[in-house]
Amino acid sequence: MSDQVCAVDMGTTAVKAALLDAAGRVQSEARSPAPPLAPWQGFLAFDAETYLRTVFDVVRRVLSPATVPPARVAALAISSQRATLVPVGRNGRAAGPALSWQDASGDQAMRAFAAGVGNDAFQTITGLPPSYLWSLAKVLRLRRACPALAAPHVRYALLHDYTLLRFGSEGLLTDPSNASVTGLMDCRARAWSGALLAAAGLTSAQWPEIRPAATLAGVCSAEAAAACGLPSGTPLVVGGGDQQCATLGAGVLDAGEAALCLGTAAVISCPLREPVVRHGGGFFCTAHVVPDRWVLEGLHASFGGAIQWAMRALGCATAAEFDALVAASPAGAGGVAFLPFLAGAASPEFDAARRACFANLSLTHTRADLARAVVEGIACDLRRILDAAARWVPLRRLLVSGGGLPGPAAHAVFAALAGHPLHLAEVPQTTQLGTAMLAWTGVGRYPSLAAAAARMAAAFAPPAPPPPGDHAHVLRAYSRWLAACLTPADSDGPDGAPP
Repeated sequence: MSDQVCAVDMGTTAVKAALLDAAGRVQSEARSPAPPLAPWQGFLAFDAETYLRTVFDVVRRVLSPATVPPARVAALAISSQRATLVPVGRNGRAAGPALSWQDASGDQAMRAFAAGVGNDAFQTITGLPPSYLWSLAKVLRLRRACPALAAPHVRYALLHDYTLLRFGSEGLLTDPSNASVTGLMDCRARAWSGALLAAAGLTSAQWPEIRPAATLAGVCSAEAAAACGLPSGTPLVVGGGDQQCATLGAGVLDAGEAALCLGTAAVISCPLREPVVRHGGGFFCTAHVVPDRWVLEGLHASFGGAIQWAMRALGCATAAEFDALVAASPAGAGGVAFLPFLAGAASPEFDAARRACFANLSLTHTRADLARAVVEGIACDLRRILDAAARWVPLRRLLVSGGGLPGPAAHAVFAALAGHPLHLAEVPQTTQLGTAMLAWTGVGRYPSLAAAAARMAAAFAPPAPPPPGDHAHVLRAYSRWLAACLTPADSDGPDGAPP
């Protein structure tokens, strides 16, 4: 009898694995830092083989303290940072480094491509606005930076697809939720777009086969088994994008509820019964891991990344130390404003050139004021995204997951500025919970992902009342500084509509 599945979450800053039973209870957990990003040929990249070894090591460690023997693991499934690209050679091994989804160097190439096919046509097919975020941007720029990795025999895999292949899958396989962010998938059909492939000079043979999430992908090979500790022959299940898995883990399948996942980035995910490909503004429509659902997403590209940067810059060794600084400064951070575009602006502008800055600094400001300004700037920008999203889909309940908030002071800032009651998940990582639902459904324990969610979805605490105090002036100050830094044509305050 199999008592658990192994859910692997391949993030930007950490690789995590957990064993979960069919009720969603965690039996064992392990994590390791992800390999660091580094410049390569003008890209932001990391070594794909080092990342793979980290995955195998984390799986081996999650198995070692388990009370249930590895032979009773029913299946393995993976969720992953989505648009990260791995070039694959004829031998099935990485032909170059993995190009991070955060890499912005292909922005001009991507925008030129979309303009060539027609911006409206591109968004109607893909559900995406033109952006550096999508995998196609990396491929287009590879042609200039490294022509050998743009040769016809080179195949392009997302990190999920490549890792699944190295575990032993039946070739390169992806799912619609991952393929959604390549810039090449027809969002309605959940299939590669022949028109876009042809316009890019690519073929479907260069990309993975698209299979539904929660379907069988093969079995763990002897080579992978020796590296990770799973028995050879353990079923492998097609996984999904990390954000869609987090949304599933939160039990968010229908309109009215939205999932806010706080990690390296912050993503607001609003489920849809039909794709909304012409939604306007800087949002994007992706396929849910659930077969008959789509997701309207808004993205803040450097949520946790900004907090980690601020901790390093301010000399904070722990999240608790940083949170204490936030608590030591009053609402408004003494007048300091932080524009949190450390990785460019995603929703609603999608401007790779946008950069972060502090505004209104004086000799009297302290480390505490800077820490609070960073948290308030991120919170205000998320409020701006939420308000814009509400113009397209209803937002009655906001379910928050992830480990991005450093402590109670930062949480109080978000509760005051979010504009919606925050229902916090009682488990820290809904992504692994959603990934486990894929695995259990893939091996037949549940007849559908909806049935798995009904049994396994995370519980959420009722929202606490917002902290006392008038925080409206914080929103107004942020709006003023934002307007000063954006051109009149694309600026909008926290309560504004998308441009």
